[in-house]
Amino acid sequence: MKTFLGSLVAILLILSASVQVSAQTEASSQELATGIAFVQTAKQSLGGYSFSIPGQIAQPPRMALDGDILAIGFPGQAGAGGVYSSGVVIIFERNQGSPGNWGLSKVIPNPNNVASDEFGDAVALQGTTLVVGMPGYDLDDTDVGAVYIYERNQGGDGNWGLAQMIEEDGSGYDWALKLGYSLSLDGDRLAVSAPYRPLHACPGRVYLYERDPGGDGTWEFAEMIADESGSSVFGFGINIALDDDILAVGAPRVTSSRGAVRIFQRGLVTPESWDYLTTVTGDDNWSGYFGTQLALDGDILSVGAPGFHQRLDDGSLYHGGSAFVFERDQGGADQWGLVSRFTDEAREYNDVFFGYALGVQGDVLLVGEPLKDITTNEVEQENQGAVFLYERDTGGANQWGQGAMLLNGDGDAADYFGVALAYDEDTLAVIGQQSVYIYEKRVVYRIYVPIVKR
Repeated sequence: MKTFLGSLVAILLILSASVQVSAQTEASSQELATGIAFVQTAKQSLGGYSFSIPGQIAQPPRMALDGDILAIGFPGQAGAGGVYSSGVVIIFERNQGSPGNWGLSKVIPNPNNVASDEFGDAVALQGTTLVVGMPGYDLDDTDVGAVYIYERNQGGDGNWGLAQMIEEDGSGYDWALKLGYSLSLDGDRLAVSAPYRPLHACPGRVYLYERDPGGDGTWEFAEMIADESGSSVFGFGINIALDDDILAVGAPRVTSSRGAVRIFQRGLVTPESWDYLTTVTGDDNWSGYFGTQLALDGDILSVGAPGFHQRLDDGSLYHGGSAFVFERDQGGADQWGLVSRFTDEAREYNDVFFGYALGVQGDVLLVGEPLKDITTNEVEQENQGAVFLYERDTGGANQWGQGAMLLNGDGDAADYFGVALAYDEDTLAVIGQQSVYIYEKRVVYRIYVPIVKR
């Protein structure tokens, strides 16, 4: 017993001395760094629905993701009986069959099954509301366009039932054509673009609707937005993005297709009106359909210019596409200033359409490049495609730095991975030619153990 107690006292003295020594030591370095990674958690077949790429992307798929629901539009899909470009929307939901599993839950065909309607050329999703654009909808042989609004659980539990159709109503609001070309849904407010006005020098229009102003749950017209620049070029409204009090409208064909984005703000003049605020563009060396793609989250606006070129110092042209990041109050109150501009720095000659798809939320930006060639084990897969990840505050405060490049797990050529993507909270969905890939965001911790000097 005495031997045991003596040994115990000795151990305690050693531990006490160790603690005292540790308290007197100095750590020469200690750092905790974090990063973001996207881990593929699911892959689902598109069930035979696909899109065509005849030299350039035509009738690409459209995607919208909210929580556990993913909607994908295929405007070029043939309808029943082989009707050309009738269009279709398919819906995947999480927890189908088992927890966490993504499964196909609904196929919504073109209600009219008419050729060249392009049902699904735009999709917007929030909560239990799905909005589908059909810009080719004909009225007296003219593509006036239409918008279809579906509600989940309408017509049965889990069913997506048609709740309302929006179309040109002859009410004198200076209607443009191809209504539903682009959509953006934010709460009880819906923005719908119609970018073509052949009888009015082609500048296009954006129409705003509000839900339930009369208390019956319907969507009613609220306001029309026009291009304040006086431009007569087709394409105002090719892409739109709405978030809270900001509406961004892409006009990629202005200034010899250099492009621009017009920004409107609610409440500048009166509390309910939408008024022109400013215009953002690329600089003189960069062009190529700036404004073709938009992603807006709070005070961050990302703009895609997938056909851009840059005049290099030696006079040559650099093609391939670009993505820009603008932030609110950058350069002054209510100004939207450029903070970052990205290209595929490792691109080869045939790698084009960087910026064709965008997603931004919080401190994360995702950029698709569907025609990127990928070489693995000295074998080149042409047009495999890729998605690039960028993070804010990487390399300095408010700096956007590149993270990992995402590739589909199959490594197939002509997959066009990244032709469309949708990002919500921690979930990312990216489409390829035959499948949709689901990723979950993970935080990566890098811990550096301090070096102890005694």
